[in-house]
Amino acid sequence: MGTWDIGFFDNDMACDWENGAKNDNSLLYIESALDPVLLNSDENLDIDLANKALAAAETLARLLGNTGESNSYTKHIDNWVATFNGDIPQNLIDKAKKIVSKVLNPDSELRQYWALRGELDAWSNQLKELEERLK
Repeated sequence: MGTWDIGFFDNDMACDWENGAKNDNSLLYIESALDPVLLNSDENLDIDLANKALAAAETLARLLGNTGESNSYTKHIDNWVATFNGDIPQNLIDKAKKIVSKVLNPDSELRQYWALRGELDAWSNQLKELEERLK
């Protein structure tokens, strides 16, 4: 996995997911990234699943009008958000909030990764900020 910063789109998995939004910009695309994490019963939450789900949760926050960082890695998502015209079901927002909690769990490989890099506090703060933007 290539990761270069703590941003939600600052890793290969999230960029691949974001790039796929060009072909499927529906709420089902977001849900398809959230559900595998929620249904995951492995002892340790897979880092790639977590990164993709966080990108989807970040996209959902943007659709709610609570935009995060925009850069070259978010261009397709930014375009999607700008043209989205629809309602967002509460159950989808609830799923995204659960994702944040699950990824912050000590058994999450992504959390362990940021702890090993010595950036757990900065990364955790970003997730808590995302959780606020999902309200």
